[in-house]
Amino acid sequence: MKDHGACEVDWELPGLGIQSIPSVLTKNGLLYGYIRAEEYTGNGIYIWYAVALDRKAGKEVWRVHTGAGGTLNDNYQPGALGLDGSFYRSVIRGVVRVQDE
Repeated sequence: MKDHGACEVDWELPGLGIQSIPSVLTKNGLLYGYIRAEEYTGNGIYIWYAVALDRKAGKEVWRVHTGAGGTLNDNYQPGALGLDGSFYRSVIRGVVRVQDE
């Protein structure tokens, strides 16, 4: 939200579709999300990544491959951030945890 009370788009990342509501850690300024590699989806191949973006600049900071297959789908569930800086995402198979250093 801007000073005058209206919402405006600060940045966009075409081709990066975070599946659900991202999580933001204000301490390090990163926005965390969970994505599927869209370039393979048409062939029935599902490859999943946890990503971190600079929330002000909209630039990708890191991407971690979390696995492949339908059981790693998060079904649009929200993620969570742990006190140790870990990013947690519930998926069909269980929970994915990625440690941010």
